[in-house]
Amino acid sequence: MAENSQELHLKTPPQSLEAEEAVLGSMLTSKDAVSRALEILTPDYFYKDAHQRIFQAMKDLFNLGEPVDAVSIINELKKRNSWIPVAVPILSLVFQTVSLHRPML
Repeated sequence: MAENSQELHLKTPPQSLEAEEAVLGSMLTSKDAVSRALEILTPDYFYKDAHQRIFQAMKDLFNLGEPVDAVSIINELKKRNSWIPVAVPILSLVFQTVSLHRPML
């Protein structure tokens, strides 16, 4: 029985990086989405460390009444010396969000 419980602790917890990206992307595009996400989620709901840091920055900016946009988030993360580990994820979120909201030609 002890072996099985050890195996359970070594397995990766349930996760969906795509769902995490969808939440963060929604928060980038809508103040209502930020408010709603903050009612339900905390940074530890995110599996990926970069997503936790991005979410925390969004939360802090929102609570200060600052805009929750890519530039503000990047500046906030730079202040915390957390910019490098999240550079690719935040830019990826921005590009995904922009492409979703681009009008069809």
